[in-house]
Amino acid sequence: MAVTNIFISYGCSKDPYSWSKLDNMAFYSLTRLSFSLGCMMIACCIILGHSPVLKIILGRPILNIAGHLVYPVYLISPIIMMLLYSSTDHGTFMTLLVCIDFAMGHIVITFSVAFIIYLLIQWPIIQCMRVFLHQYLSHDSVIK
Repeated sequence: MAVTNIFISYGCSKDPYSWSKLDNMAFYSLTRLSFSLGCMMIACCIILGHSPVLKIILGRPILNIAGHLVYPVYLISPIIMMLLYSSTDHGTFMTLLVCIDFAMGHIVITFSVAFIIYLLIQWPIIQCMRVFLHQYLSHDSVIK
């Protein structure tokens, strides 16, 4: 479901003005619902232990780093998407291969900017909190 929804949007972006309001509402409501259900099915398989390979993959340090980048990516993704798609002459009428190229570029640029934000803003704040606020926020005495 999750992978299929990535490629379903080609039709609506190819000729967006041919869709009625009902088609548009159905597309957005059903694809978001099916994308969420697909992601939840994948998460349930991992959480319930049906796939030890996925647990091993998710335990890798690179995915821990990607987890730290999710929130900055979430915040800056619409901005980068608008900058990327507005830089093209015909942003609405693109072929499937151009849409895939733009999506891959969008992912690379967004994660790169999020990594810079993490290094310059989030990580220094976390380190300052560990140094100055550890004694107030720590639960070490409760754990001992």
